[in-house]
Amino acid sequence: MTYPRVAGKHAFPAVVSPAEHAEFVRVMFNGGRPPSVSKAVLLYQGSVLRRLVARLPCQERKGWVSGELWMTGAEPGLVAVCGRFGKGAPAAGLVVEQLIGLGARQIISVGTAGGLAPRLERGDIVVCDRAIRDEGLSYHYLPDAKYCAPSQELTGRLSTALRADGQRFCTGTSWSTDAPYRETAREVGLYRAENALTVDMEAAGIFAVGQFRDVHVAAAFGVSDIVRDRSSRRPSADRQCGMAIDHLVDAALRALRAADDLHVSVPGGCAR
Repeated sequence: MTYPRVAGKHAFPAVVSPAEHAEFVRVMFNGGRPPSVSKAVLLYQGSVLRRLVARLPCQERKGWVSGELWMTGAEPGLVAVCGRFGKGAPAAGLVVEQLIGLGARQIISVGTAGGLAPRLERGDIVVCDRAIRDEGLSYHYLPDAKYCAPSQELTGRLSTALRADGQRFCTGTSWSTDAPYRETAREVGLYRAENALTVDMEAAGIFAVGQFRDVHVAAAFGVSDIVRDRSSRRPSADRQCGMAIDHLVDAALRALRAADDLHVSVPGGCAR
């Protein structure tokens, strides 16, 4: 069996455009102009979104994406923040497409990941420079390959923003999978041997959407748990991870506001 079942489907045009979603919302619900979105941050934890909205001036724009959409900052540094849309590559990819339909060209995903590398601990920050494609979404966008890469330029801007804030972080590969409750010891050992730092659910999928749509996409994580150590989480560790993600969100906002001169073309990042 090949996957997807229709081989080579990534090369064929789709029957539905993400721009149709914005037009549908405009006609059916809002009846006004859609928000002008050129840059966006994706958040997966509701608590992170609540803290952001509480500490920064934000305006909610209801209905335009499958989740909450808030605008923060002022022109020309206005940035969209999107959350409460679920987890996993299909949910994140859907929202990335909807943001692209609203005009987004630069998107940074900030979430949690499990630590694979021995040197990682809870609360560490990891910037993803490539993702192992063990999810399903990416294969509907790009030809079969083991890895998918983010925008090098936007990833570099995010790393620069973290350094400017004095944040320590690692950069490396993440294993993206749809099935967090089916991560096996054999897989963990295999990907650790290949020097993967983390395991996540979204990176490979949204990188593929970004490449297909010629949009800059980057991703970074706060380490929420250690795959090699399945002991119960401690409240202090959860607080450490929350602080790491808050630092990442601030760095992502700065990186996007400094990214006006990014090239429009996004270099391909598929690798066997």
